[in-house]
Amino acid sequence: MLSPVLLDLGFVQVRYYGLFFVLSFVILFIYLNILRSRSSLSLSKSQIYDLVGYLALGIIIGARLFATIVWHPDIYLVSLERIFFIWEGGLSVHGGLLGAILAIIWFSKKTNQNALVLGDLIVIPAALLLSFGRIINFINQEIWGIVYSGPFCVNDLSNVCRFPYQFAAAIKRFIIFLVLVHVHKRSHKPGLLIWLFLFLSGVSRFFLDFYKEDTLILFSLSVGQFLSLFIAIIAGYVLLTRYRGQNA
Repeated sequence: MLSPVLLDLGFVQVRYYGLFFVLSFVILFIYLNILRSRSSLSLSKSQIYDLVGYLALGIIIGARLFATIVWHPDIYLVSLERIFFIWEGGLSVHGGLLGAILAIIWFSKKTNQNALVLGDLIVIPAALLLSFGRIINFINQEIWGIVYSGPFCVNDLSNVCRFPYQFAAAIKRFIIFLVLVHVHKRSHKPGLLIWLFLFLSGVSRFFLDFYKEDTLILFSLSVGQFLSLFIAIIAGYVLLTRYRGQNA
């Protein structure tokens, strides 16, 4: 089993999870600057710094608070200081998504930008980075699949073979990334990529989570499935009413 610690210096540990987060925002900054150099993004370099900063804060705060309140209140409310230990994992995708949306809306209003256009540009690298994020979940020894003895099963910390949920989720997100790249190459209304990402992510996670081990179950479905289904329904409605007939 891989260790979640990349480098142990004694007084400080460099973990894959924390390193992944830092590199993700660095990659996003480089990506946005490339768009700027190609005149595909009408932002100054300082504005790009601000945008990435807002996104970092929105994603981390949203993901951590959501994980604290919804998924693991028993852990973090007992040890409040651990709320800040993001390198240990414990970040909610749904909370991070909400934080990112609020950050983009806030930045767009502050700089008089079109939030939908910005969102369409950011969601493409975001989908790819989220794909790699699931691999980090495996290295970090978290988010396990159900007990499973079929092909490609992986052993958990107790040497129990489980469905390779992290890898299946990574492949799923990579496919979504490819779909977004394909649609981006065609003419489309602003916001199409955002809603398409939300719809595909919601639907695919709803079904894939039947193979994920969850503790928060309600009416035979996990809380994550309810949230994903809600997102998929809203996104599907928007796609049908506002983007029907788009050349995707």
